[in-house]
Order: sequence, then structure tokens, then C-alpha cells
Amino acid sequence: ILTLTTNEEYLDLSQPLEPYSPCYPDPR
Repeated sequence: ILTLTTNEEYLDLSQPLEPYSPCYPDPR
């Protein structure tokens, strides 16, 4: 079962170096 937490962890593992890169603008 995929949860929001799992999704965040997956994204974190995908971009651990620059989670806030210009290519991925974060509305937060």
C-alpha cells in the first residue's frame, strides 16, 4: 500500500542532494 509518507520518502531518495532544485519547484 502506497501512502503519502512512502511517496515523500521515494522523492527524497530520488533527489537527496537537491530536493529543492529549480527543475522541481515546491509550492510549500
